[in-house]
Amino acid sequence: GFRAAGSGEEAVFGGERVSEGIEFTKLRLSVDELRQIPPPQLAAFAVSCYAINELNTMNRIYLCAENQQKLGEAAQIAELNQRLVLARIINAKLFEFSEFAMLKGKYNRTQNKTLKDLASAALEGFEELKGIPGYQLAKTIRNEATNHYQLSPAAKSLEHLDRGANCDIFIHRLDGNSLFPLGEELIFGAGLHRAGKELLVLEGTALKSWLEWGLKAMEWTKEVHMRLFEEAILPHISPRTTERFIENIPDGLFQSPEM
Repeated sequence: GFRAAGSGEEAVFGGERVSEGIEFTKLRLSVDELRQIPPPQLAAFAVSCYAINELNTMNRIYLCAENQQKLGEAAQIAELNQRLVLARIINAKLFEFSEFAMLKGKYNRTQNKTLKDLASAALEGFEELKGIPGYQLAKTIRNEATNHYQLSPAAKSLEHLDRGANCDIFIHRLDGNSLFPLGEELIFGAGLHRAGKELLVLEGTALKSWLEWGLKAMEWTKEVHMRLFEEAILPHISPRTTERFIENIPDGLFQSPEM
């Protein structure tokens, strides 16, 4: 098994903030020993690592983007835009991960029994996610407000645009600082309201349902990732002791337990 040196805890991944910095647990792996693993299983684990890295990175940025200071109008809009953009990208990535985990699509085909068994288990877990309020909203947001810029959904959302929506334009000499809140108000805000009404979601709960579904889906991705490691990788590498170390990290790079 894998046990953290100097402790009785079993730990493979993770980090905990301590007073001197961030404490990590590291498991050393070499390319030579990983090459002893069946190629489809190693490739699948690498894809999973890639996806989890992306999701964790965007989650850290999302959490660090929250500003506790009192902000002016333009700064409030910029902060909200940043967090919503990140939330939508995370949402889309969760669906992309589900396609991979369940071996859907021509690029995920394999005859490897271990991976097919894992895909069946992943499918079972994702079917449960489909039954959680917020799934259909998440799917609509992924299809209409994340990876595509589409005229038809925007036109449908016009009647749902709030009369108090911010339609002002904020121009700055640096283009990246300019703000156009109408886009967020119509495509996401009104679009979410329209989708919620179409799906019979209670008034005012659409955003909450969507975000809560995303948290559940994130938990599912971590479970899939760890099960892939435990069943496709772990049996092929020799037992060893993990290492613990503390590293000082600049603020904003890793989340703290208080966030």
